[in-house]
Amino acid sequence: MQLLQGASDDILTVASSTLCNLLLEFSPSKEPILESGAVDLLCGLTRCKEPALRLNGIWALMNMAFQAEQKIKSQILNNLGTDQIFRLLSDPEVDVLMKTLGLLRNLLSTKPHIDHIMGLHGNQIMQ
Repeated sequence: MQLLQGASDDILTVASSTLCNLLLEFSPSKEPILESGAVDLLCGLTRCKEPALRLNGIWALMNMAFQAEQKIKSQILNNLGTDQIFRLLSDPEVDVLMKTLGLLRNLLSTKPHIDHIMGLHGNQIMQ
């Protein structure tokens, strides 16, 4: 994560899009990435002017929060902050808004709740 500090927007966009996939629940890379400070980096990306960086930051946080331990969920909430969550919910980019709603779902729901929601509305959520 230290290598990405101060990187150009182009490099951050590619790296953060990769992190979205590496932070999925079943990824063996998830724990080492978390331990290297990914939450701080990704929360910072949600504050970027560039829409692609905001999207990748919130998307990776959403994936990270899926079926995560409460400790990780609390870390995301504390680092992101409620003011930033509300800013993201008002983002002009629809994709950022949708991933923010997905993050909230993952932060506030358990696996049975998420499975039920995805069963009912999965097609709309995954678009």
